Amino acid sequence: MALFAPVLQQYFDNNGDPLAGGLLYTYEAGTSAPKATYTSEDESTANANPVVLDAGGRASVWLESGSYKLVLHDSADVLVAQEDDITGSAANVFGSSVVDVAANLNITSVYRNNVLRCTATPITLTLLPVATAGEGFLFSVKNISGGDITIDPDAAELIDGAATLVLQDGQSALIVCDGTGWVSLFIAPDIVDEDNTFTGNNTFTGDNDFQGDDTFSGDVTFTGAVSFADDGELTISSGSITPTGVYHRVDTEADAATDDLDTITAGTSGQKLILRAESDVRDVIIKHNTGNIVTSDEQDITLGTDKKNVSFAYDTNLSLWVVTSQPKSQATTLVTDTAQATTSGTAFLFSNIPSGTQAIHVNFLGNSLSGTDNIIVQMGDSGGLETSGYASHGTNSGGGSSTSSAGFLVYMANASRTIEGYVLTINLVDVASNSWVACGCGSSDANTLSSGGSKSLSGELDRINITRTGANTFDAGSVNISYEF
Repeated sequence: MALFAPVLQQYFDNNGDPLAGGLLYTYEAGTSAPKATYTSEDESTANANPVVLDAGGRASVWLESGSYKLVLHDSADVLVAQEDDITGSAANVFGSSVVDVAANLNITSVYRNNVLRCTATPITLTLLPVATAGEGFLFSVKNISGGDITIDPDAAELIDGAATLVLQDGQSALIVCDGTGWVSLFIAPDIVDEDNTFTGNNTFTGDNDFQGDDTFSGDVTFTGAVSFADDGELTISSGSITPTGVYHRVDTEADAATDDLDTITAGTSGQKLILRAESDVRDVIIKHNTGNIVTSDEQDITLGTDKKNVSFAYDTNLSLWVVTSQPKSQATTLVTDTAQATTSGTAFLFSNIPSGTQAIHVNFLGNSLSGTDNIIVQMGDSGGLETSGYASHGTNSGGGSSTSSAGFLVYMANASRTIEGYVLTINLVDVASNSWVACGCGSSDANTLSSGGSKSLSGELDRINITRTGANTFDAGSVNISYEF
């Protein structure tokens, strides 16, 4: 039965980075004669020699009986570290003894090849003299104390060229005597890759990488960089996504030009989520109060570039994802459509109004009718034009007024009347109920025309139609719309 290698399963370079593509050579102790290692405990399959580490600096290395010399090189075959006289038997191999340390400790030869698990703070581990330890003396330290652990060489001796080495909470290191001083190898970075709950007062220093489902309660202080792994792309499905981490990219369903996100699978209390757009050419629209998302300004948020992101926190009391930060509001975009001549015909439809439109301006120029009808402006959604339910009134300063429930009224009532210019502005009042109000003003034959009204649609506005109240035809002028979103 093989024994697991007396070195860490994951290997790091001297900068603390995983030794991707590193090379582990294994020899008979004290020689350059290769000695086999194995991929598993049953010794059924030998490793290549050297063992090539994966992208994370990891390898499965099992030792047979006898003693080894282990030599670690980087991917360019440059020496990183080596250890000699490593025994493959069960006696005093690395890790054969795990010692919990709760107070200051003088390291002696007794602790050779031990794993010291520091459980209290502050602790100082005082090293034995280099001359006593000898080249190849090593032990491992894991700091789970909640504070700093100091490793202090004897007298004026040094570790990593310094008087002391400090291991922060959560860090581990292999401490090795090289015959002239001490070096630390494979200091593990602060990676929290399990599902963890931190309670009480916690302080994290250094660069911290949280890669599990982590819950923090109490006072938590972060000093240094805190990073969240890229948890991948989420594609909207029927308006919904299910996050699996903190930081995600989000894209439209089937790469549609635009898609609404109205529901995020429920989270835990205080859970954080950051979303950014996957694409510069597709719009993800985060809908306010349509599903279980609410925005700070009660307006929809459009992620139209991959440089934009939105942060959320889940509120279990409300059962809602609450937007905590979002892109700054941009200046409203005004788009003018293509004008249509009204020199003939009875209706003029504009059907390309985009999602998220907040205001419509219907612009009349030189229009007249063949009879005494009034002009009306109708709204519609994906279900079609809505021709009833309007509350609208129009008037002429020269005399006369009228009302309409079929559309927003532009008062004419005279076959000889020509509109010199008229603008009907329709503004969105309530996104949830698709409620709009209208206000119009213009002139005709030296008189002032004005109108106003309101209307709630059954869905989101996507079309405007200009027509008349009766059977007249248009016989002059043009009409166009502009919209803001």
